[in-house]
Amino acid sequence: MRCALRHIYGDGALQMKMAPTTFQTASGKNMEITALESKYHIEIRPSDAGIHDRIVVQKFIKEAAENHLKSGRRNFKVIVIHEAHRLSFDAQSALRRTMEKHSSRCKLFLCCTDLHKIMDPLVSRCVPIRIANPDTAELTAVLKNVAQKGKYYNNRQVSLMMFDATVTKGGKKMRYDDCRVVIADHKAAVSNIVNTLMSRKTVDSVQLVRNKFYDLINALVPMDVLFDALALEMSMKVATVDEQLLIFESAAEFQHLSLHGDKPVLYLESFVLQVLTNLVNRL
Repeated sequence: MRCALRHIYGDGALQMKMAPTTFQTASGKNMEITALESKYHIEIRPSDAGIHDRIVVQKFIKEAAENHLKSGRRNFKVIVIHEAHRLSFDAQSALRRTMEKHSSRCKLFLCCTDLHKIMDPLVSRCVPIRIANPDTAELTAVLKNVAQKGKYYNNRQVSLMMFDATVTKGGKKMRYDDCRVVIADHKAAVSNIVNTLMSRKTVDSVQLVRNKFYDLINALVPMDVLFDALALEMSMKVATVDEQLLIFESAAEFQHLSLHGDKPVLYLESFVLQVLTNLVNRL
């Protein structure tokens, strides 16, 4: 579907953003639905609105028709309706009437998995395209792509845990287009710590993150994992290879020292203090 949009409009169709939209039900209650939109198209899932899906369908089609592209070879907007098979009968009837009225300024892509749940008058006004289920090789390529974006570094255990967390959060009906890789809690915490340290580069900044170090230690995150994550995050914040080497040398030194000590937080603080001192002295 997005390949078709890119073919029609170019790469601009893939530059999307979240757009919360409020609509009013027949009873006067305000409800909100989130859409994905670019300059050229809108993606919605009206079924998220439950029994009010008819109002959502009509609202988005009318707005797209009113704000259609007034120049260029493609002077129409596209609305992508996900899970079209879950639309109520009223919504499908309204969709048929509204799409006929605004067909010159607004085109629709209906994505569904059960064609028999869509009324015949609506199907007859569309060009059906059947997409086969992905085979094992294609699914493997998708998982590999997600793993690379998550930067799992070929660690099988970590990859499986991250994949499991992503699927668990997304649910059984998660689509690849909606996939958002779940980052481990300790990685998110380390990233936050490094942002605080590198933005200030002062002793005070180390005091600010002390409690976060304690939280990571109490969460039983291994020290070698913490040093690796801290060193990697900090190395991504510096400009030269020499500075990166300083960071990794300090990480190796204090990680080794921590093996023989009983207060891990001291070694973490000493590590980041040494790195910050070295970086400041090089300025």
